Formats: sequence, C-alpha cells, structure tokens
Amino acid sequence: MSLDPMLQANRILTEAISNYLQSSNELAAAAERATAASAGRDATTRRLAFQELSERGNQARFAKKHLTDTVRRLRSTLPPAQIEAVAAKLDGRESAESALTLVRTILTEKVWSAA
Repeated sequence: MSLDPMLQANRILTEAISNYLQSSNELAAAAERATAASAGRDATTRRLAFQELSERGNQARFAKKHLTDTVRRLRSTLPPAQIEAVAAKLDGRESAESALTLVRTILTEKVWSAA
C-alpha cells in the first residue's frame, strides 16, 4: 500500500521539526543545569553537567542539520507555503533559533540546478 506523497512528506517534515524542537529544549535544560553546577564545589557534578551539555549540543546540531536537509529535500514535493505552515503550527516563535525561522531561511535559499 502506497502512501500519498504529500501526506508522507508532511509526516517526515513534522517529525524533523519535532526532533529539532525537542533537541533545542533539551539543550536549553542542559545549559541551565551546567550553569547551576558551575557555581558548585563538586568537580564531578560540574564535569558531568558539562559533558551532558556537550552531548545535547551535538544532538541539537544534528537535529538542525536533519531539519535543514529535510526541508531542502521536500521543497520539490510540498509548496513552500505548506512547509512554512507546518513549521508555524509546531513552533510559532520567531526567535533566532526557532524552527519557523530556520525553515523560512532554508526556503529563501536559491535552488541550484545541475544543468
């Protein structure tokens, strides 16, 4: 059974945006914990907090790359307005690191052809 390409593209986009948002939230929480641990005297706690911060940073970076690649790939399947609408529905914020802002930036990139 074949899924409708538009429906499948929406699902893939929704998953990529959700992963990006979750990774960003986990990174922010890890940054708060690392900040709190830096004031403490226990070196082990500080080391673990900053190790977690590094791991969450890597996860957030990979999630951002995955979202970027996904939007670029889906531009040929979904209209840009629909891609932006999905991002706005899932993350309506307009901050520098929001999924909506990232999606808008990717959609404004020039598409190069191999011709």
